[in-house]
Amino acid sequence: MPRTLGVVLAQVPITFDVEENVASVRNALSHAAPGDVVLTPEGSVSGYPARGDEDAWMLDRIDAAAVDAAVDSLAAAARDAGAHLLVGACLPEPAGIANAAFLLGADGRRFAYRKANLADVERGRFVAGDELTPLSIAAPWGEMSVGVQICREVRFPEQWIALASAGAELFLHPANALEGTADREAWRSMLIARATELQRFVASVNAAGEGQHSPTLAVDPRGRVVCELPPTVEEVRRIEIDLDENGSAYLEQRRVDLTERRPARSAADGADAR
Repeated sequence: MPRTLGVVLAQVPITFDVEENVASVRNALSHAAPGDVVLTPEGSVSGYPARGDEDAWMLDRIDAAAVDAAVDSLAAAARDAGAHLLVGACLPEPAGIANAAFLLGADGRRFAYRKANLADVERGRFVAGDELTPLSIAAPWGEMSVGVQICREVRFPEQWIALASAGAELFLHPANALEGTADREAWRSMLIARATELQRFVASVNAAGEGQHSPTLAVDPRGRVVCELPPTVEEVRRIEIDLDENGSAYLEQRRVDLTERRPARSAADGADAR
């Protein structure tokens, strides 16, 4: 059976108004066909301080109950549409705020990934996740593993390698980065690199807005950009990808005998230790 999958890229504006955000997500979901995966930006339900400390004070105004209820309603909407929906939420927890991505399955299942490598604006305010495990969706050909990495985690290829090695066939990368365009080409290059070095499709969505420094795009396993949305504008676009284009040669050729080997201690090291 062909492993063709529809992916909906939802480059929508994200605010700290939960009702506004839910309306944007529901509009994106309306573009999906049954079985599609719909990707929305980081913090797409709760809002996110995309401009750093300038917006950070808004975190104190997040209504956890309203966010929970919104995620529940979107889970039901995804199930009704027969589509898989990835949304983001900053949720207050006992130890601090968690930056979570929720994968809401067409079959009613719900999975969560908590951002493991926190941005500067998050440190001291957020609690880092401590798991790197692929999430699951039901595809027509059977269970499918998805790797989720959030925004600046594109800078840490070892996390992506771990997810691909654990079976992730598609990477979803929600972002909310509106601090200026100076690094845009660097972020674009990193997304292309993650796709080509892992031989996996990468779909990345940033919030719509001025200063967007991570592009909204999809990259195939050869590193070719198959879709890229214009920056700043609100747009929802559906594409189809063929997961049979994935490969594993580069993962299999990794020299883990070198990268996982502990450095030998020299005689001088031993003398210093004494």
